[in-house]
Amino acid sequence: MGQALLETAVAEKLTLDVWGAMPEDEPGELVNGLLVEEEVPSYVHELLVALLVRALGNWIIPLGGLVAGSDAVDRLQAAADGDAGA
Repeated sequence: MGQALLETAVAEKLTLDVWGAMPEDEPGELVNGLLVEEEVPSYVHELLVALLVRALGNWIIPLGGLVAGSDAVDRLQAAADGDAGA
């Protein structure tokens, strides 16, 4: 059903309520009212992120800081909000 909904959404805009009622594992993301295919990061993108995390970590960890990727930030926020599934 996910792919069919993704193709249908190209023609018609979704409201935030309709998008919010969709299953959590529905593929795609809401952009300007349209459900579009999520972009997959390239190898170069992932390599640059890894190098940036390492460089920032080398600087901030000795000062007691933490470096994390965007998914970790989402999970930390959910945990702070009391989401047990985080």
